[in-house]
Amino acid sequence: MSTETRYENEEQQGKKGKKGKKEKPFFTSRNSLIAVGSIVGLWLLVSMPGWFMQTNPPVTGEPDWDSPETRELMQRSCFDCHSNETRWPLYSRFAPMVYTLTDHVKEGREELNFSEWDTAQGSSLPASEEDADTARAILAILSIEPATAYANGDEDEEEEEHEEEEEHEEGDEDIAEEMIEEILEGSMPPRDYLTMHPEARFTPDEEEQLIDGIRATFR
Repeated sequence: MSTETRYENEEQQGKKGKKGKKEKPFFTSRNSLIAVGSIVGLWLLVSMPGWFMQTNPPVTGEPDWDSPETRELMQRSCFDCHSNETRWPLYSRFAPMVYTLTDHVKEGREELNFSEWDTAQGSSLPASEEDADTARAILAILSIEPATAYANGDEDEEEEEHEEEEEHEEGDEDIAEEMIEEILEGSMPPRDYLTMHPEARFTPDEEEQLIDGIRATFR
């Protein structure tokens, strides 16, 4: 057998051997499931820290709404970002929305929170009996009679309290005017919020009713 014939036979046998061995495809059903599971698992792992930040603290006090209708309109349009009664829809639970919306709600509550109206307004609350008892105890330790201590300061104290009440009322009126201005300008509720929450849109009559209700509540 010649050398050329032997090479031809070996080449043919090599081709037959290659045909006999089938290469396995990389994108098999098993590999695809593993890849999808890994991506979903990583997505959930990235989203989970945000779930612990999406909280609704207790409601401690609300404004004295002039009517249930005013509160209902405010709840529809403002409570998700400016109260402790936020609705956290399913899409808000996953990255990147979980962090964007959570941060937006956090900023909204810090700016204005209708669920913590008693504490958010600072010195608008009267002193508690516990504070009064503490003051009396301090005066007793110092051997000063409360009547003597406050005899010369009653008028000043009453005047200061009156000024504080006026400042509080003026502050509420300023907040009301700011809310009304933003509603009329169309900046509140924000447009991106209305895209996801069409129920927060007002008809012209509802907008007028809400503005009148805000003025009546914070007058």
